[in-house]
Amino acid sequence: MKVIFSHGKESGPWGSKIKAMADLAESKGCEVDSIDYTDLVDEPDARAERLIAVLQQETGPVILVGSSMGGVCSHGGIGAMCRTGAVPAGAGFANAWVREGVLCFQSGAD
Repeated sequence: MKVIFSHGKESGPWGSKIKAMADLAESKGCEVDSIDYTDLVDEPDARAERLIAVLQQETGPVILVGSSMGGVCSHGGIGAMCRTGAVPAGAGFANAWVREGVLCFQSGAD
């Protein structure tokens, strides 16, 4: 399982919040990645496009975690992938939750 983090507007890819969550994810046996959006501060659509490009390269189950604007972009990226058919039929994003202000989606196999 891989966890992909998307940081907020005024943060960076390896800020303290993401480092803490990455440590937890790694302790549970997950692979972690954090996308750098620092060049796209006020461009949520471009952030979602970058996330989609990353997700299209993934072959296994992924959990998306986004904080603040990163959560909005994670949600928008998944919605765009579903609307454009970039998500294969049956792939589904059935598991979604918010925990302490963090929007999470889970895709892929159990």
